[in-house]
Amino acid sequence: MSAAEKNDYFIYKCNGAFESNTHGKIEKGVWSFNNKDSNIKVVQPPVPPSKYEVKVVTKMIQADSTHLVLQGNANGGGIVTLYLVTR
Repeated sequence: MSAAEKNDYFIYKCNGAFESNTHGKIEKGVWSFNNKDSNIKVVQPPVPPSKYEVKVVTKMIQADSTHLVLQGNANGGGIVTLYLVTR
């Protein structure tokens, strides 16, 4: 894990708000959980000059009181796995 990655975070708030910091890039939006298929959908508002919101859907693979493991499609194809832990 790089020094930059140690400062990365994902916050899923109970009110549906979402915030992340990935390599110094802070993104905000809203999130929802689909209990039927264990998917978490994050929607971020458009960031100028773009006119389009960003929608990211990940599948919850594992969750407990200290860990959250998500899988989704990477931008360039393939699958990305996120291993998130509480601080």
